[in-house]
Amino acid sequence: MNEKPARTRGRPKTIQRDHVIDVAMESYWVSGPSNVSVNEVCKRANVSKPGLYREFGNEDGLQRSVLDTYCATWLSPLFDVLRVEQPFSTSLAAVTNLFLQARGMFSLPRGCLLREMVVCHEQLGALTQEAVVARQQDALANYAAWIERAIDRGDITTSIPIDVAAIYVDLQFGNAMTLIKREESDETIESVMQMAFSVFER
Repeated sequence: MNEKPARTRGRPKTIQRDHVIDVAMESYWVSGPSNVSVNEVCKRANVSKPGLYREFGNEDGLQRSVLDTYCATWLSPLFDVLRVEQPFSTSLAAVTNLFLQARGMFSLPRGCLLREMVVCHEQLGALTQEAVVARQQDALANYAAWIERAIDRGDITTSIPIDVAAIYVDLQFGNAMTLIKREESDETIESVMQMAFSVFER
């Protein structure tokens, strides 16, 4: 009855992981993933560097966590839409609508953070580099499967090799997000998407 409760080892955890990830994500999005230091993230998130390192291990761990969160928040819903069995035109409209809905749902900048990380991946940590390559390959695989299913259904025909078509899709989706970042109108974005995907003949 008189025993004192055992003390837990280490310092109490005070860092809010999700908050730090959100701050780092916005910082990477605005300034570029390779242009934001850990010190800057700590300053913006109002956390100590030792505290951040205890939570994420190192800068590489933070970058990887940001990438994972970005993909879960932005890319997974996109892939879910692409996997729905529906006419190609309906699927494209659903994707466009998803991008437009994101304009009002999120306060973060627009543009594709994964594409930004692909461009500068050699300047990121080793674990993040590996994850960037894997995530990009997964995205291209999803785009290729989307095009292949549309061809199999007879929705579209194309002489473009599937792997090239997947890269084209990736670029057009990224362009759509860039247009949102530029605050173009919904009508403009819809028109550009329709024009971009008209290369796939019906």
